[in-house]
Amino acid sequence: MGDEIRSGSLIVEVSGRPILALQLPFPLYRDLGPGASGADVAAVQRELSALGHYRGAVDGEFGPGTSAAVRSLYSKAGVGAQAVPVAVPSEVLESTPATGASGAGEGVAVQGGAPSPSGVLLPLGEVVSISHESYVVTRIEAVGTVLPSDSPVAAVITGGAASVSARVGVVDVDSFAVGDAVLVGVVGANGATVSGEITQIGEFSSGDAQVAGFAVTIGLSEAPGDVRDKSVVTVSRVDAGTAVSALAVPLLGVREDERGTFVLAAVDRAGDAGQTRRIDIETGAVSGGYVEVVNGDLAEGDLVVVAGA
Repeated sequence: MGDEIRSGSLIVEVSGRPILALQLPFPLYRDLGPGASGADVAAVQRELSALGHYRGAVDGEFGPGTSAAVRSLYSKAGVGAQAVPVAVPSEVLESTPATGASGAGEGVAVQGGAPSPSGVLLPLGEVVSISHESYVVTRIEAVGTVLPSDSPVAAVITGGAASVSARVGVVDVDSFAVGDAVLVGVVGANGATVSGEITQIGEFSSGDAQVAGFAVTIGLSEAPGDVRDKSVVTVSRVDAGTAVSALAVPLLGVREDERGTFVLAAVDRAGDAGQTRRIDIETGAVSGGYVEVVNGDLAEGDLVVVAGA
């Protein structure tokens, strides 16, 4: 995980066959091979030319030159392309000696009067169309994983500018605005953070008691190495000011429902293990992934349950 994926890169191998990335204007919708023609062939030719594999005309015809370019693409990725027979016109067969391969045209070898596999296939299932210049692998299944038929995902790649989505509660949403500078940290990542900027604040979604709030999208200045798909993150504003001492709880511990804002705190150690109690609170300033508690029965030292725990 964390590897950069560009056009022409090998993303993953599934059952011994590769999945390659190609920057195309649209996803492939069919297998491409010798004799195929159309806008999809032209798009592949154009990209293979940009990658230095194809040197012919972008004519939308999958001929010997395109086969050679696809073969070169696979070779650079360290895997073999699938060879397919190429039909040879009968007049070529009639004029070609049974022992010779010359005179059969570029990329076509003839022996014993029959064509040999000289073209290659670009299968639909071995190409992922990408639209950005580069992507980052954020999740990959382990070797030997049996992929379910309803969702056969072997790897997840994230493209474009690095971003994260967060949920901001009703009491805090007015503290954030599009364009605000924020810090994003990954829970359990030893306090490492990366700077970002709020790019969008969406509509309110009730969800459940743990995730109700406004969807906020944050563009990151860089992709932090600890961020993975579905990572739990904290978001805090970047404010200049004087540090003060206050009672605070993690943002991930603050919940909302129809009764208001609250946290779940562990009962006194003399109580039953695993039991929690609801404590209604009012919140204040937000900083460093924590929110100030300005009113409520919460006391210093209380153990607060965070979302997902």
